[in-house]
Amino acid sequence: MSKGGDESIASGPALSSLRPANVLEIQAREYLKEKEIEFGLPIMAERKGPVREGDVDLTTNIYPLIFQSNIRVCRYDVKVSGTKRNGRIVEFTKKFKDDFTKTERRFRTRDVLVTFMNKHKDMAKAAGCIYNDLQSIMYSLTPMSPQNHIQFSFNPSELHNAKEFERFKLDSITLEFNPTNPFQLSLEQIQGQRDLVYANRDLAQFLDIATSQDVFFREGEHVHFSTSNSYMYSPEMFGFKSDDTISFEDNLTYLGIGCDKAIHNVQGGKPGSGGLQSVVVQPKKTPFHADDLLVNKVDAMLSSMQRASFDAKVAYLDKYLKGFARESASQKEISINGQPTSVATYFNQKYGVSLSRMDLPLVISSTTDKDGKKQQNYYPIEVLQVCDNQRVKTNQLTSQMTQLAIRKCAVPPAILRAQMEKVAKSLHLWDSDYLNAARIQVLNKPLELRANELNHPELQTGDGSVYPMKDTAGWRMNKVLSPQALVGKQYGWASFVFWTKNSGHGCLTQNEMDDFLRRYQQQANFRGIRLENPERKEIVTLNKLVFLIQL
Repeated sequence: MSKGGDESIASGPALSSLRPANVLEIQAREYLKEKEIEFGLPIMAERKGPVREGDVDLTTNIYPLIFQSNIRVCRYDVKVSGTKRNGRIVEFTKKFKDDFTKTERRFRTRDVLVTFMNKHKDMAKAAGCIYNDLQSIMYSLTPMSPQNHIQFSFNPSELHNAKEFERFKLDSITLEFNPTNPFQLSLEQIQGQRDLVYANRDLAQFLDIATSQDVFFREGEHVHFSTSNSYMYSPEMFGFKSDDTISFEDNLTYLGIGCDKAIHNVQGGKPGSGGLQSVVVQPKKTPFHADDLLVNKVDAMLSSMQRASFDAKVAYLDKYLKGFARESASQKEISINGQPTSVATYFNQKYGVSLSRMDLPLVISSTTDKDGKKQQNYYPIEVLQVCDNQRVKTNQLTSQMTQLAIRKCAVPPAILRAQMEKVAKSLHLWDSDYLNAARIQVLNKPLELRANELNHPELQTGDGSVYPMKDTAGWRMNKVLSPQALVGKQYGWASFVFWTKNSGHGCLTQNEMDDFLRRYQQQANFRGIRLENPERKEIVTLNKLVFLIQL
């Protein structure tokens, strides 16, 4: 669409060229069409009419956003990659599953962007202000010149925090920007849209990234996993006390304090009849592994099993940590120059390290050699360190630890409100140069609202007649009744997962897909919708992405 003469302003689906996700959706539709399967549309239910105002005042965790004016921005697809001496490529802006790799690559992406802004100050200044999600998306308030594909190459030694890049053994680092057309972000773009295919998320995405910039670029304050999820390294800096968290000496873990942040359109808020754009801040506490020697962690876990056998110790450790061998450093033999050599002897001869903990198993690391063949490496526990920024999985906590963590999370409303305000303060929502540059103000106090009451139930008969119930009628929220044949008998349903060969381990396995469908049916049943088993379920590999992108 266009406004104001020749000036082109892109909005919604037209603002960007075909990206892999869009191409994947196009080809998925074509596949289903060939199979004569109707593509389901994600249409939301109509919003209910006015409701009755109750007599309860609520304090929320919603901070309204005030805009001085509409925001004109430029969007860029960003890629950061490194080239090793052997020619292999290290991706920094792709998505990763494990916490350590995810957070480290985000930190290193930040370092590359800081280097760019320091070395190309004129270009960065001309952009007005830069907003980056430390993965693949960047916004600027004014276009960077030239308005086409931009690429920069850096020597690893000149990067910000250069020492952190040494372990990658890179020859060079490449930063790429692919711009889209400039477009306008207006307050109307976040209004309710029943058809989610056409729902516009541009403004919400920009606000989510903009409200995260201080978290991302104030080094040493937060570890962040996305624009919405971050944790404080030093909660006491923002008013938290030692009794707000807890450390578990049984396995050297601790309860980290952070938040879940989201951008929402609050209906009925003021100003604006269509809704109020707001940042929602929710305190979050999650167990983390302490940054310590692995042998210290294992000793803590085995403190009650000093007299247990080697096999019993390994079996116990396997419940909470994965990757252990069934042999110790003195038992496991590897081939060195064709000669069988124990791991203990190898470490002594190769590194001059005399191992002493022969009562502990080895750790197995699976890698690929230069020819692409898989191989296993064996490391003694006593030479390894637990990497920082790793969240504890549920199965790594004992029942007692889970109970203690729940007690620290289930706090009275007054304390929860105070913690919410401290977490919001840690995001620097009120002293952000990034928000000031976009002329966005966050109100100091969370939104206070009058609670609404649901309208009384209505009775609908088989002939379509509707009868209002008496004022004494009420809702029973613990039981939802719906007609049996909503879905399942009148209509069949199917489940398809589409992925590309180059998407790596991000695809669902068949077992994961079956588990997801089982949970999906379970959740539907909780809401009164009884789903039969799907008539078809497939995992489909698509191979024509390159062809489609060139169209």
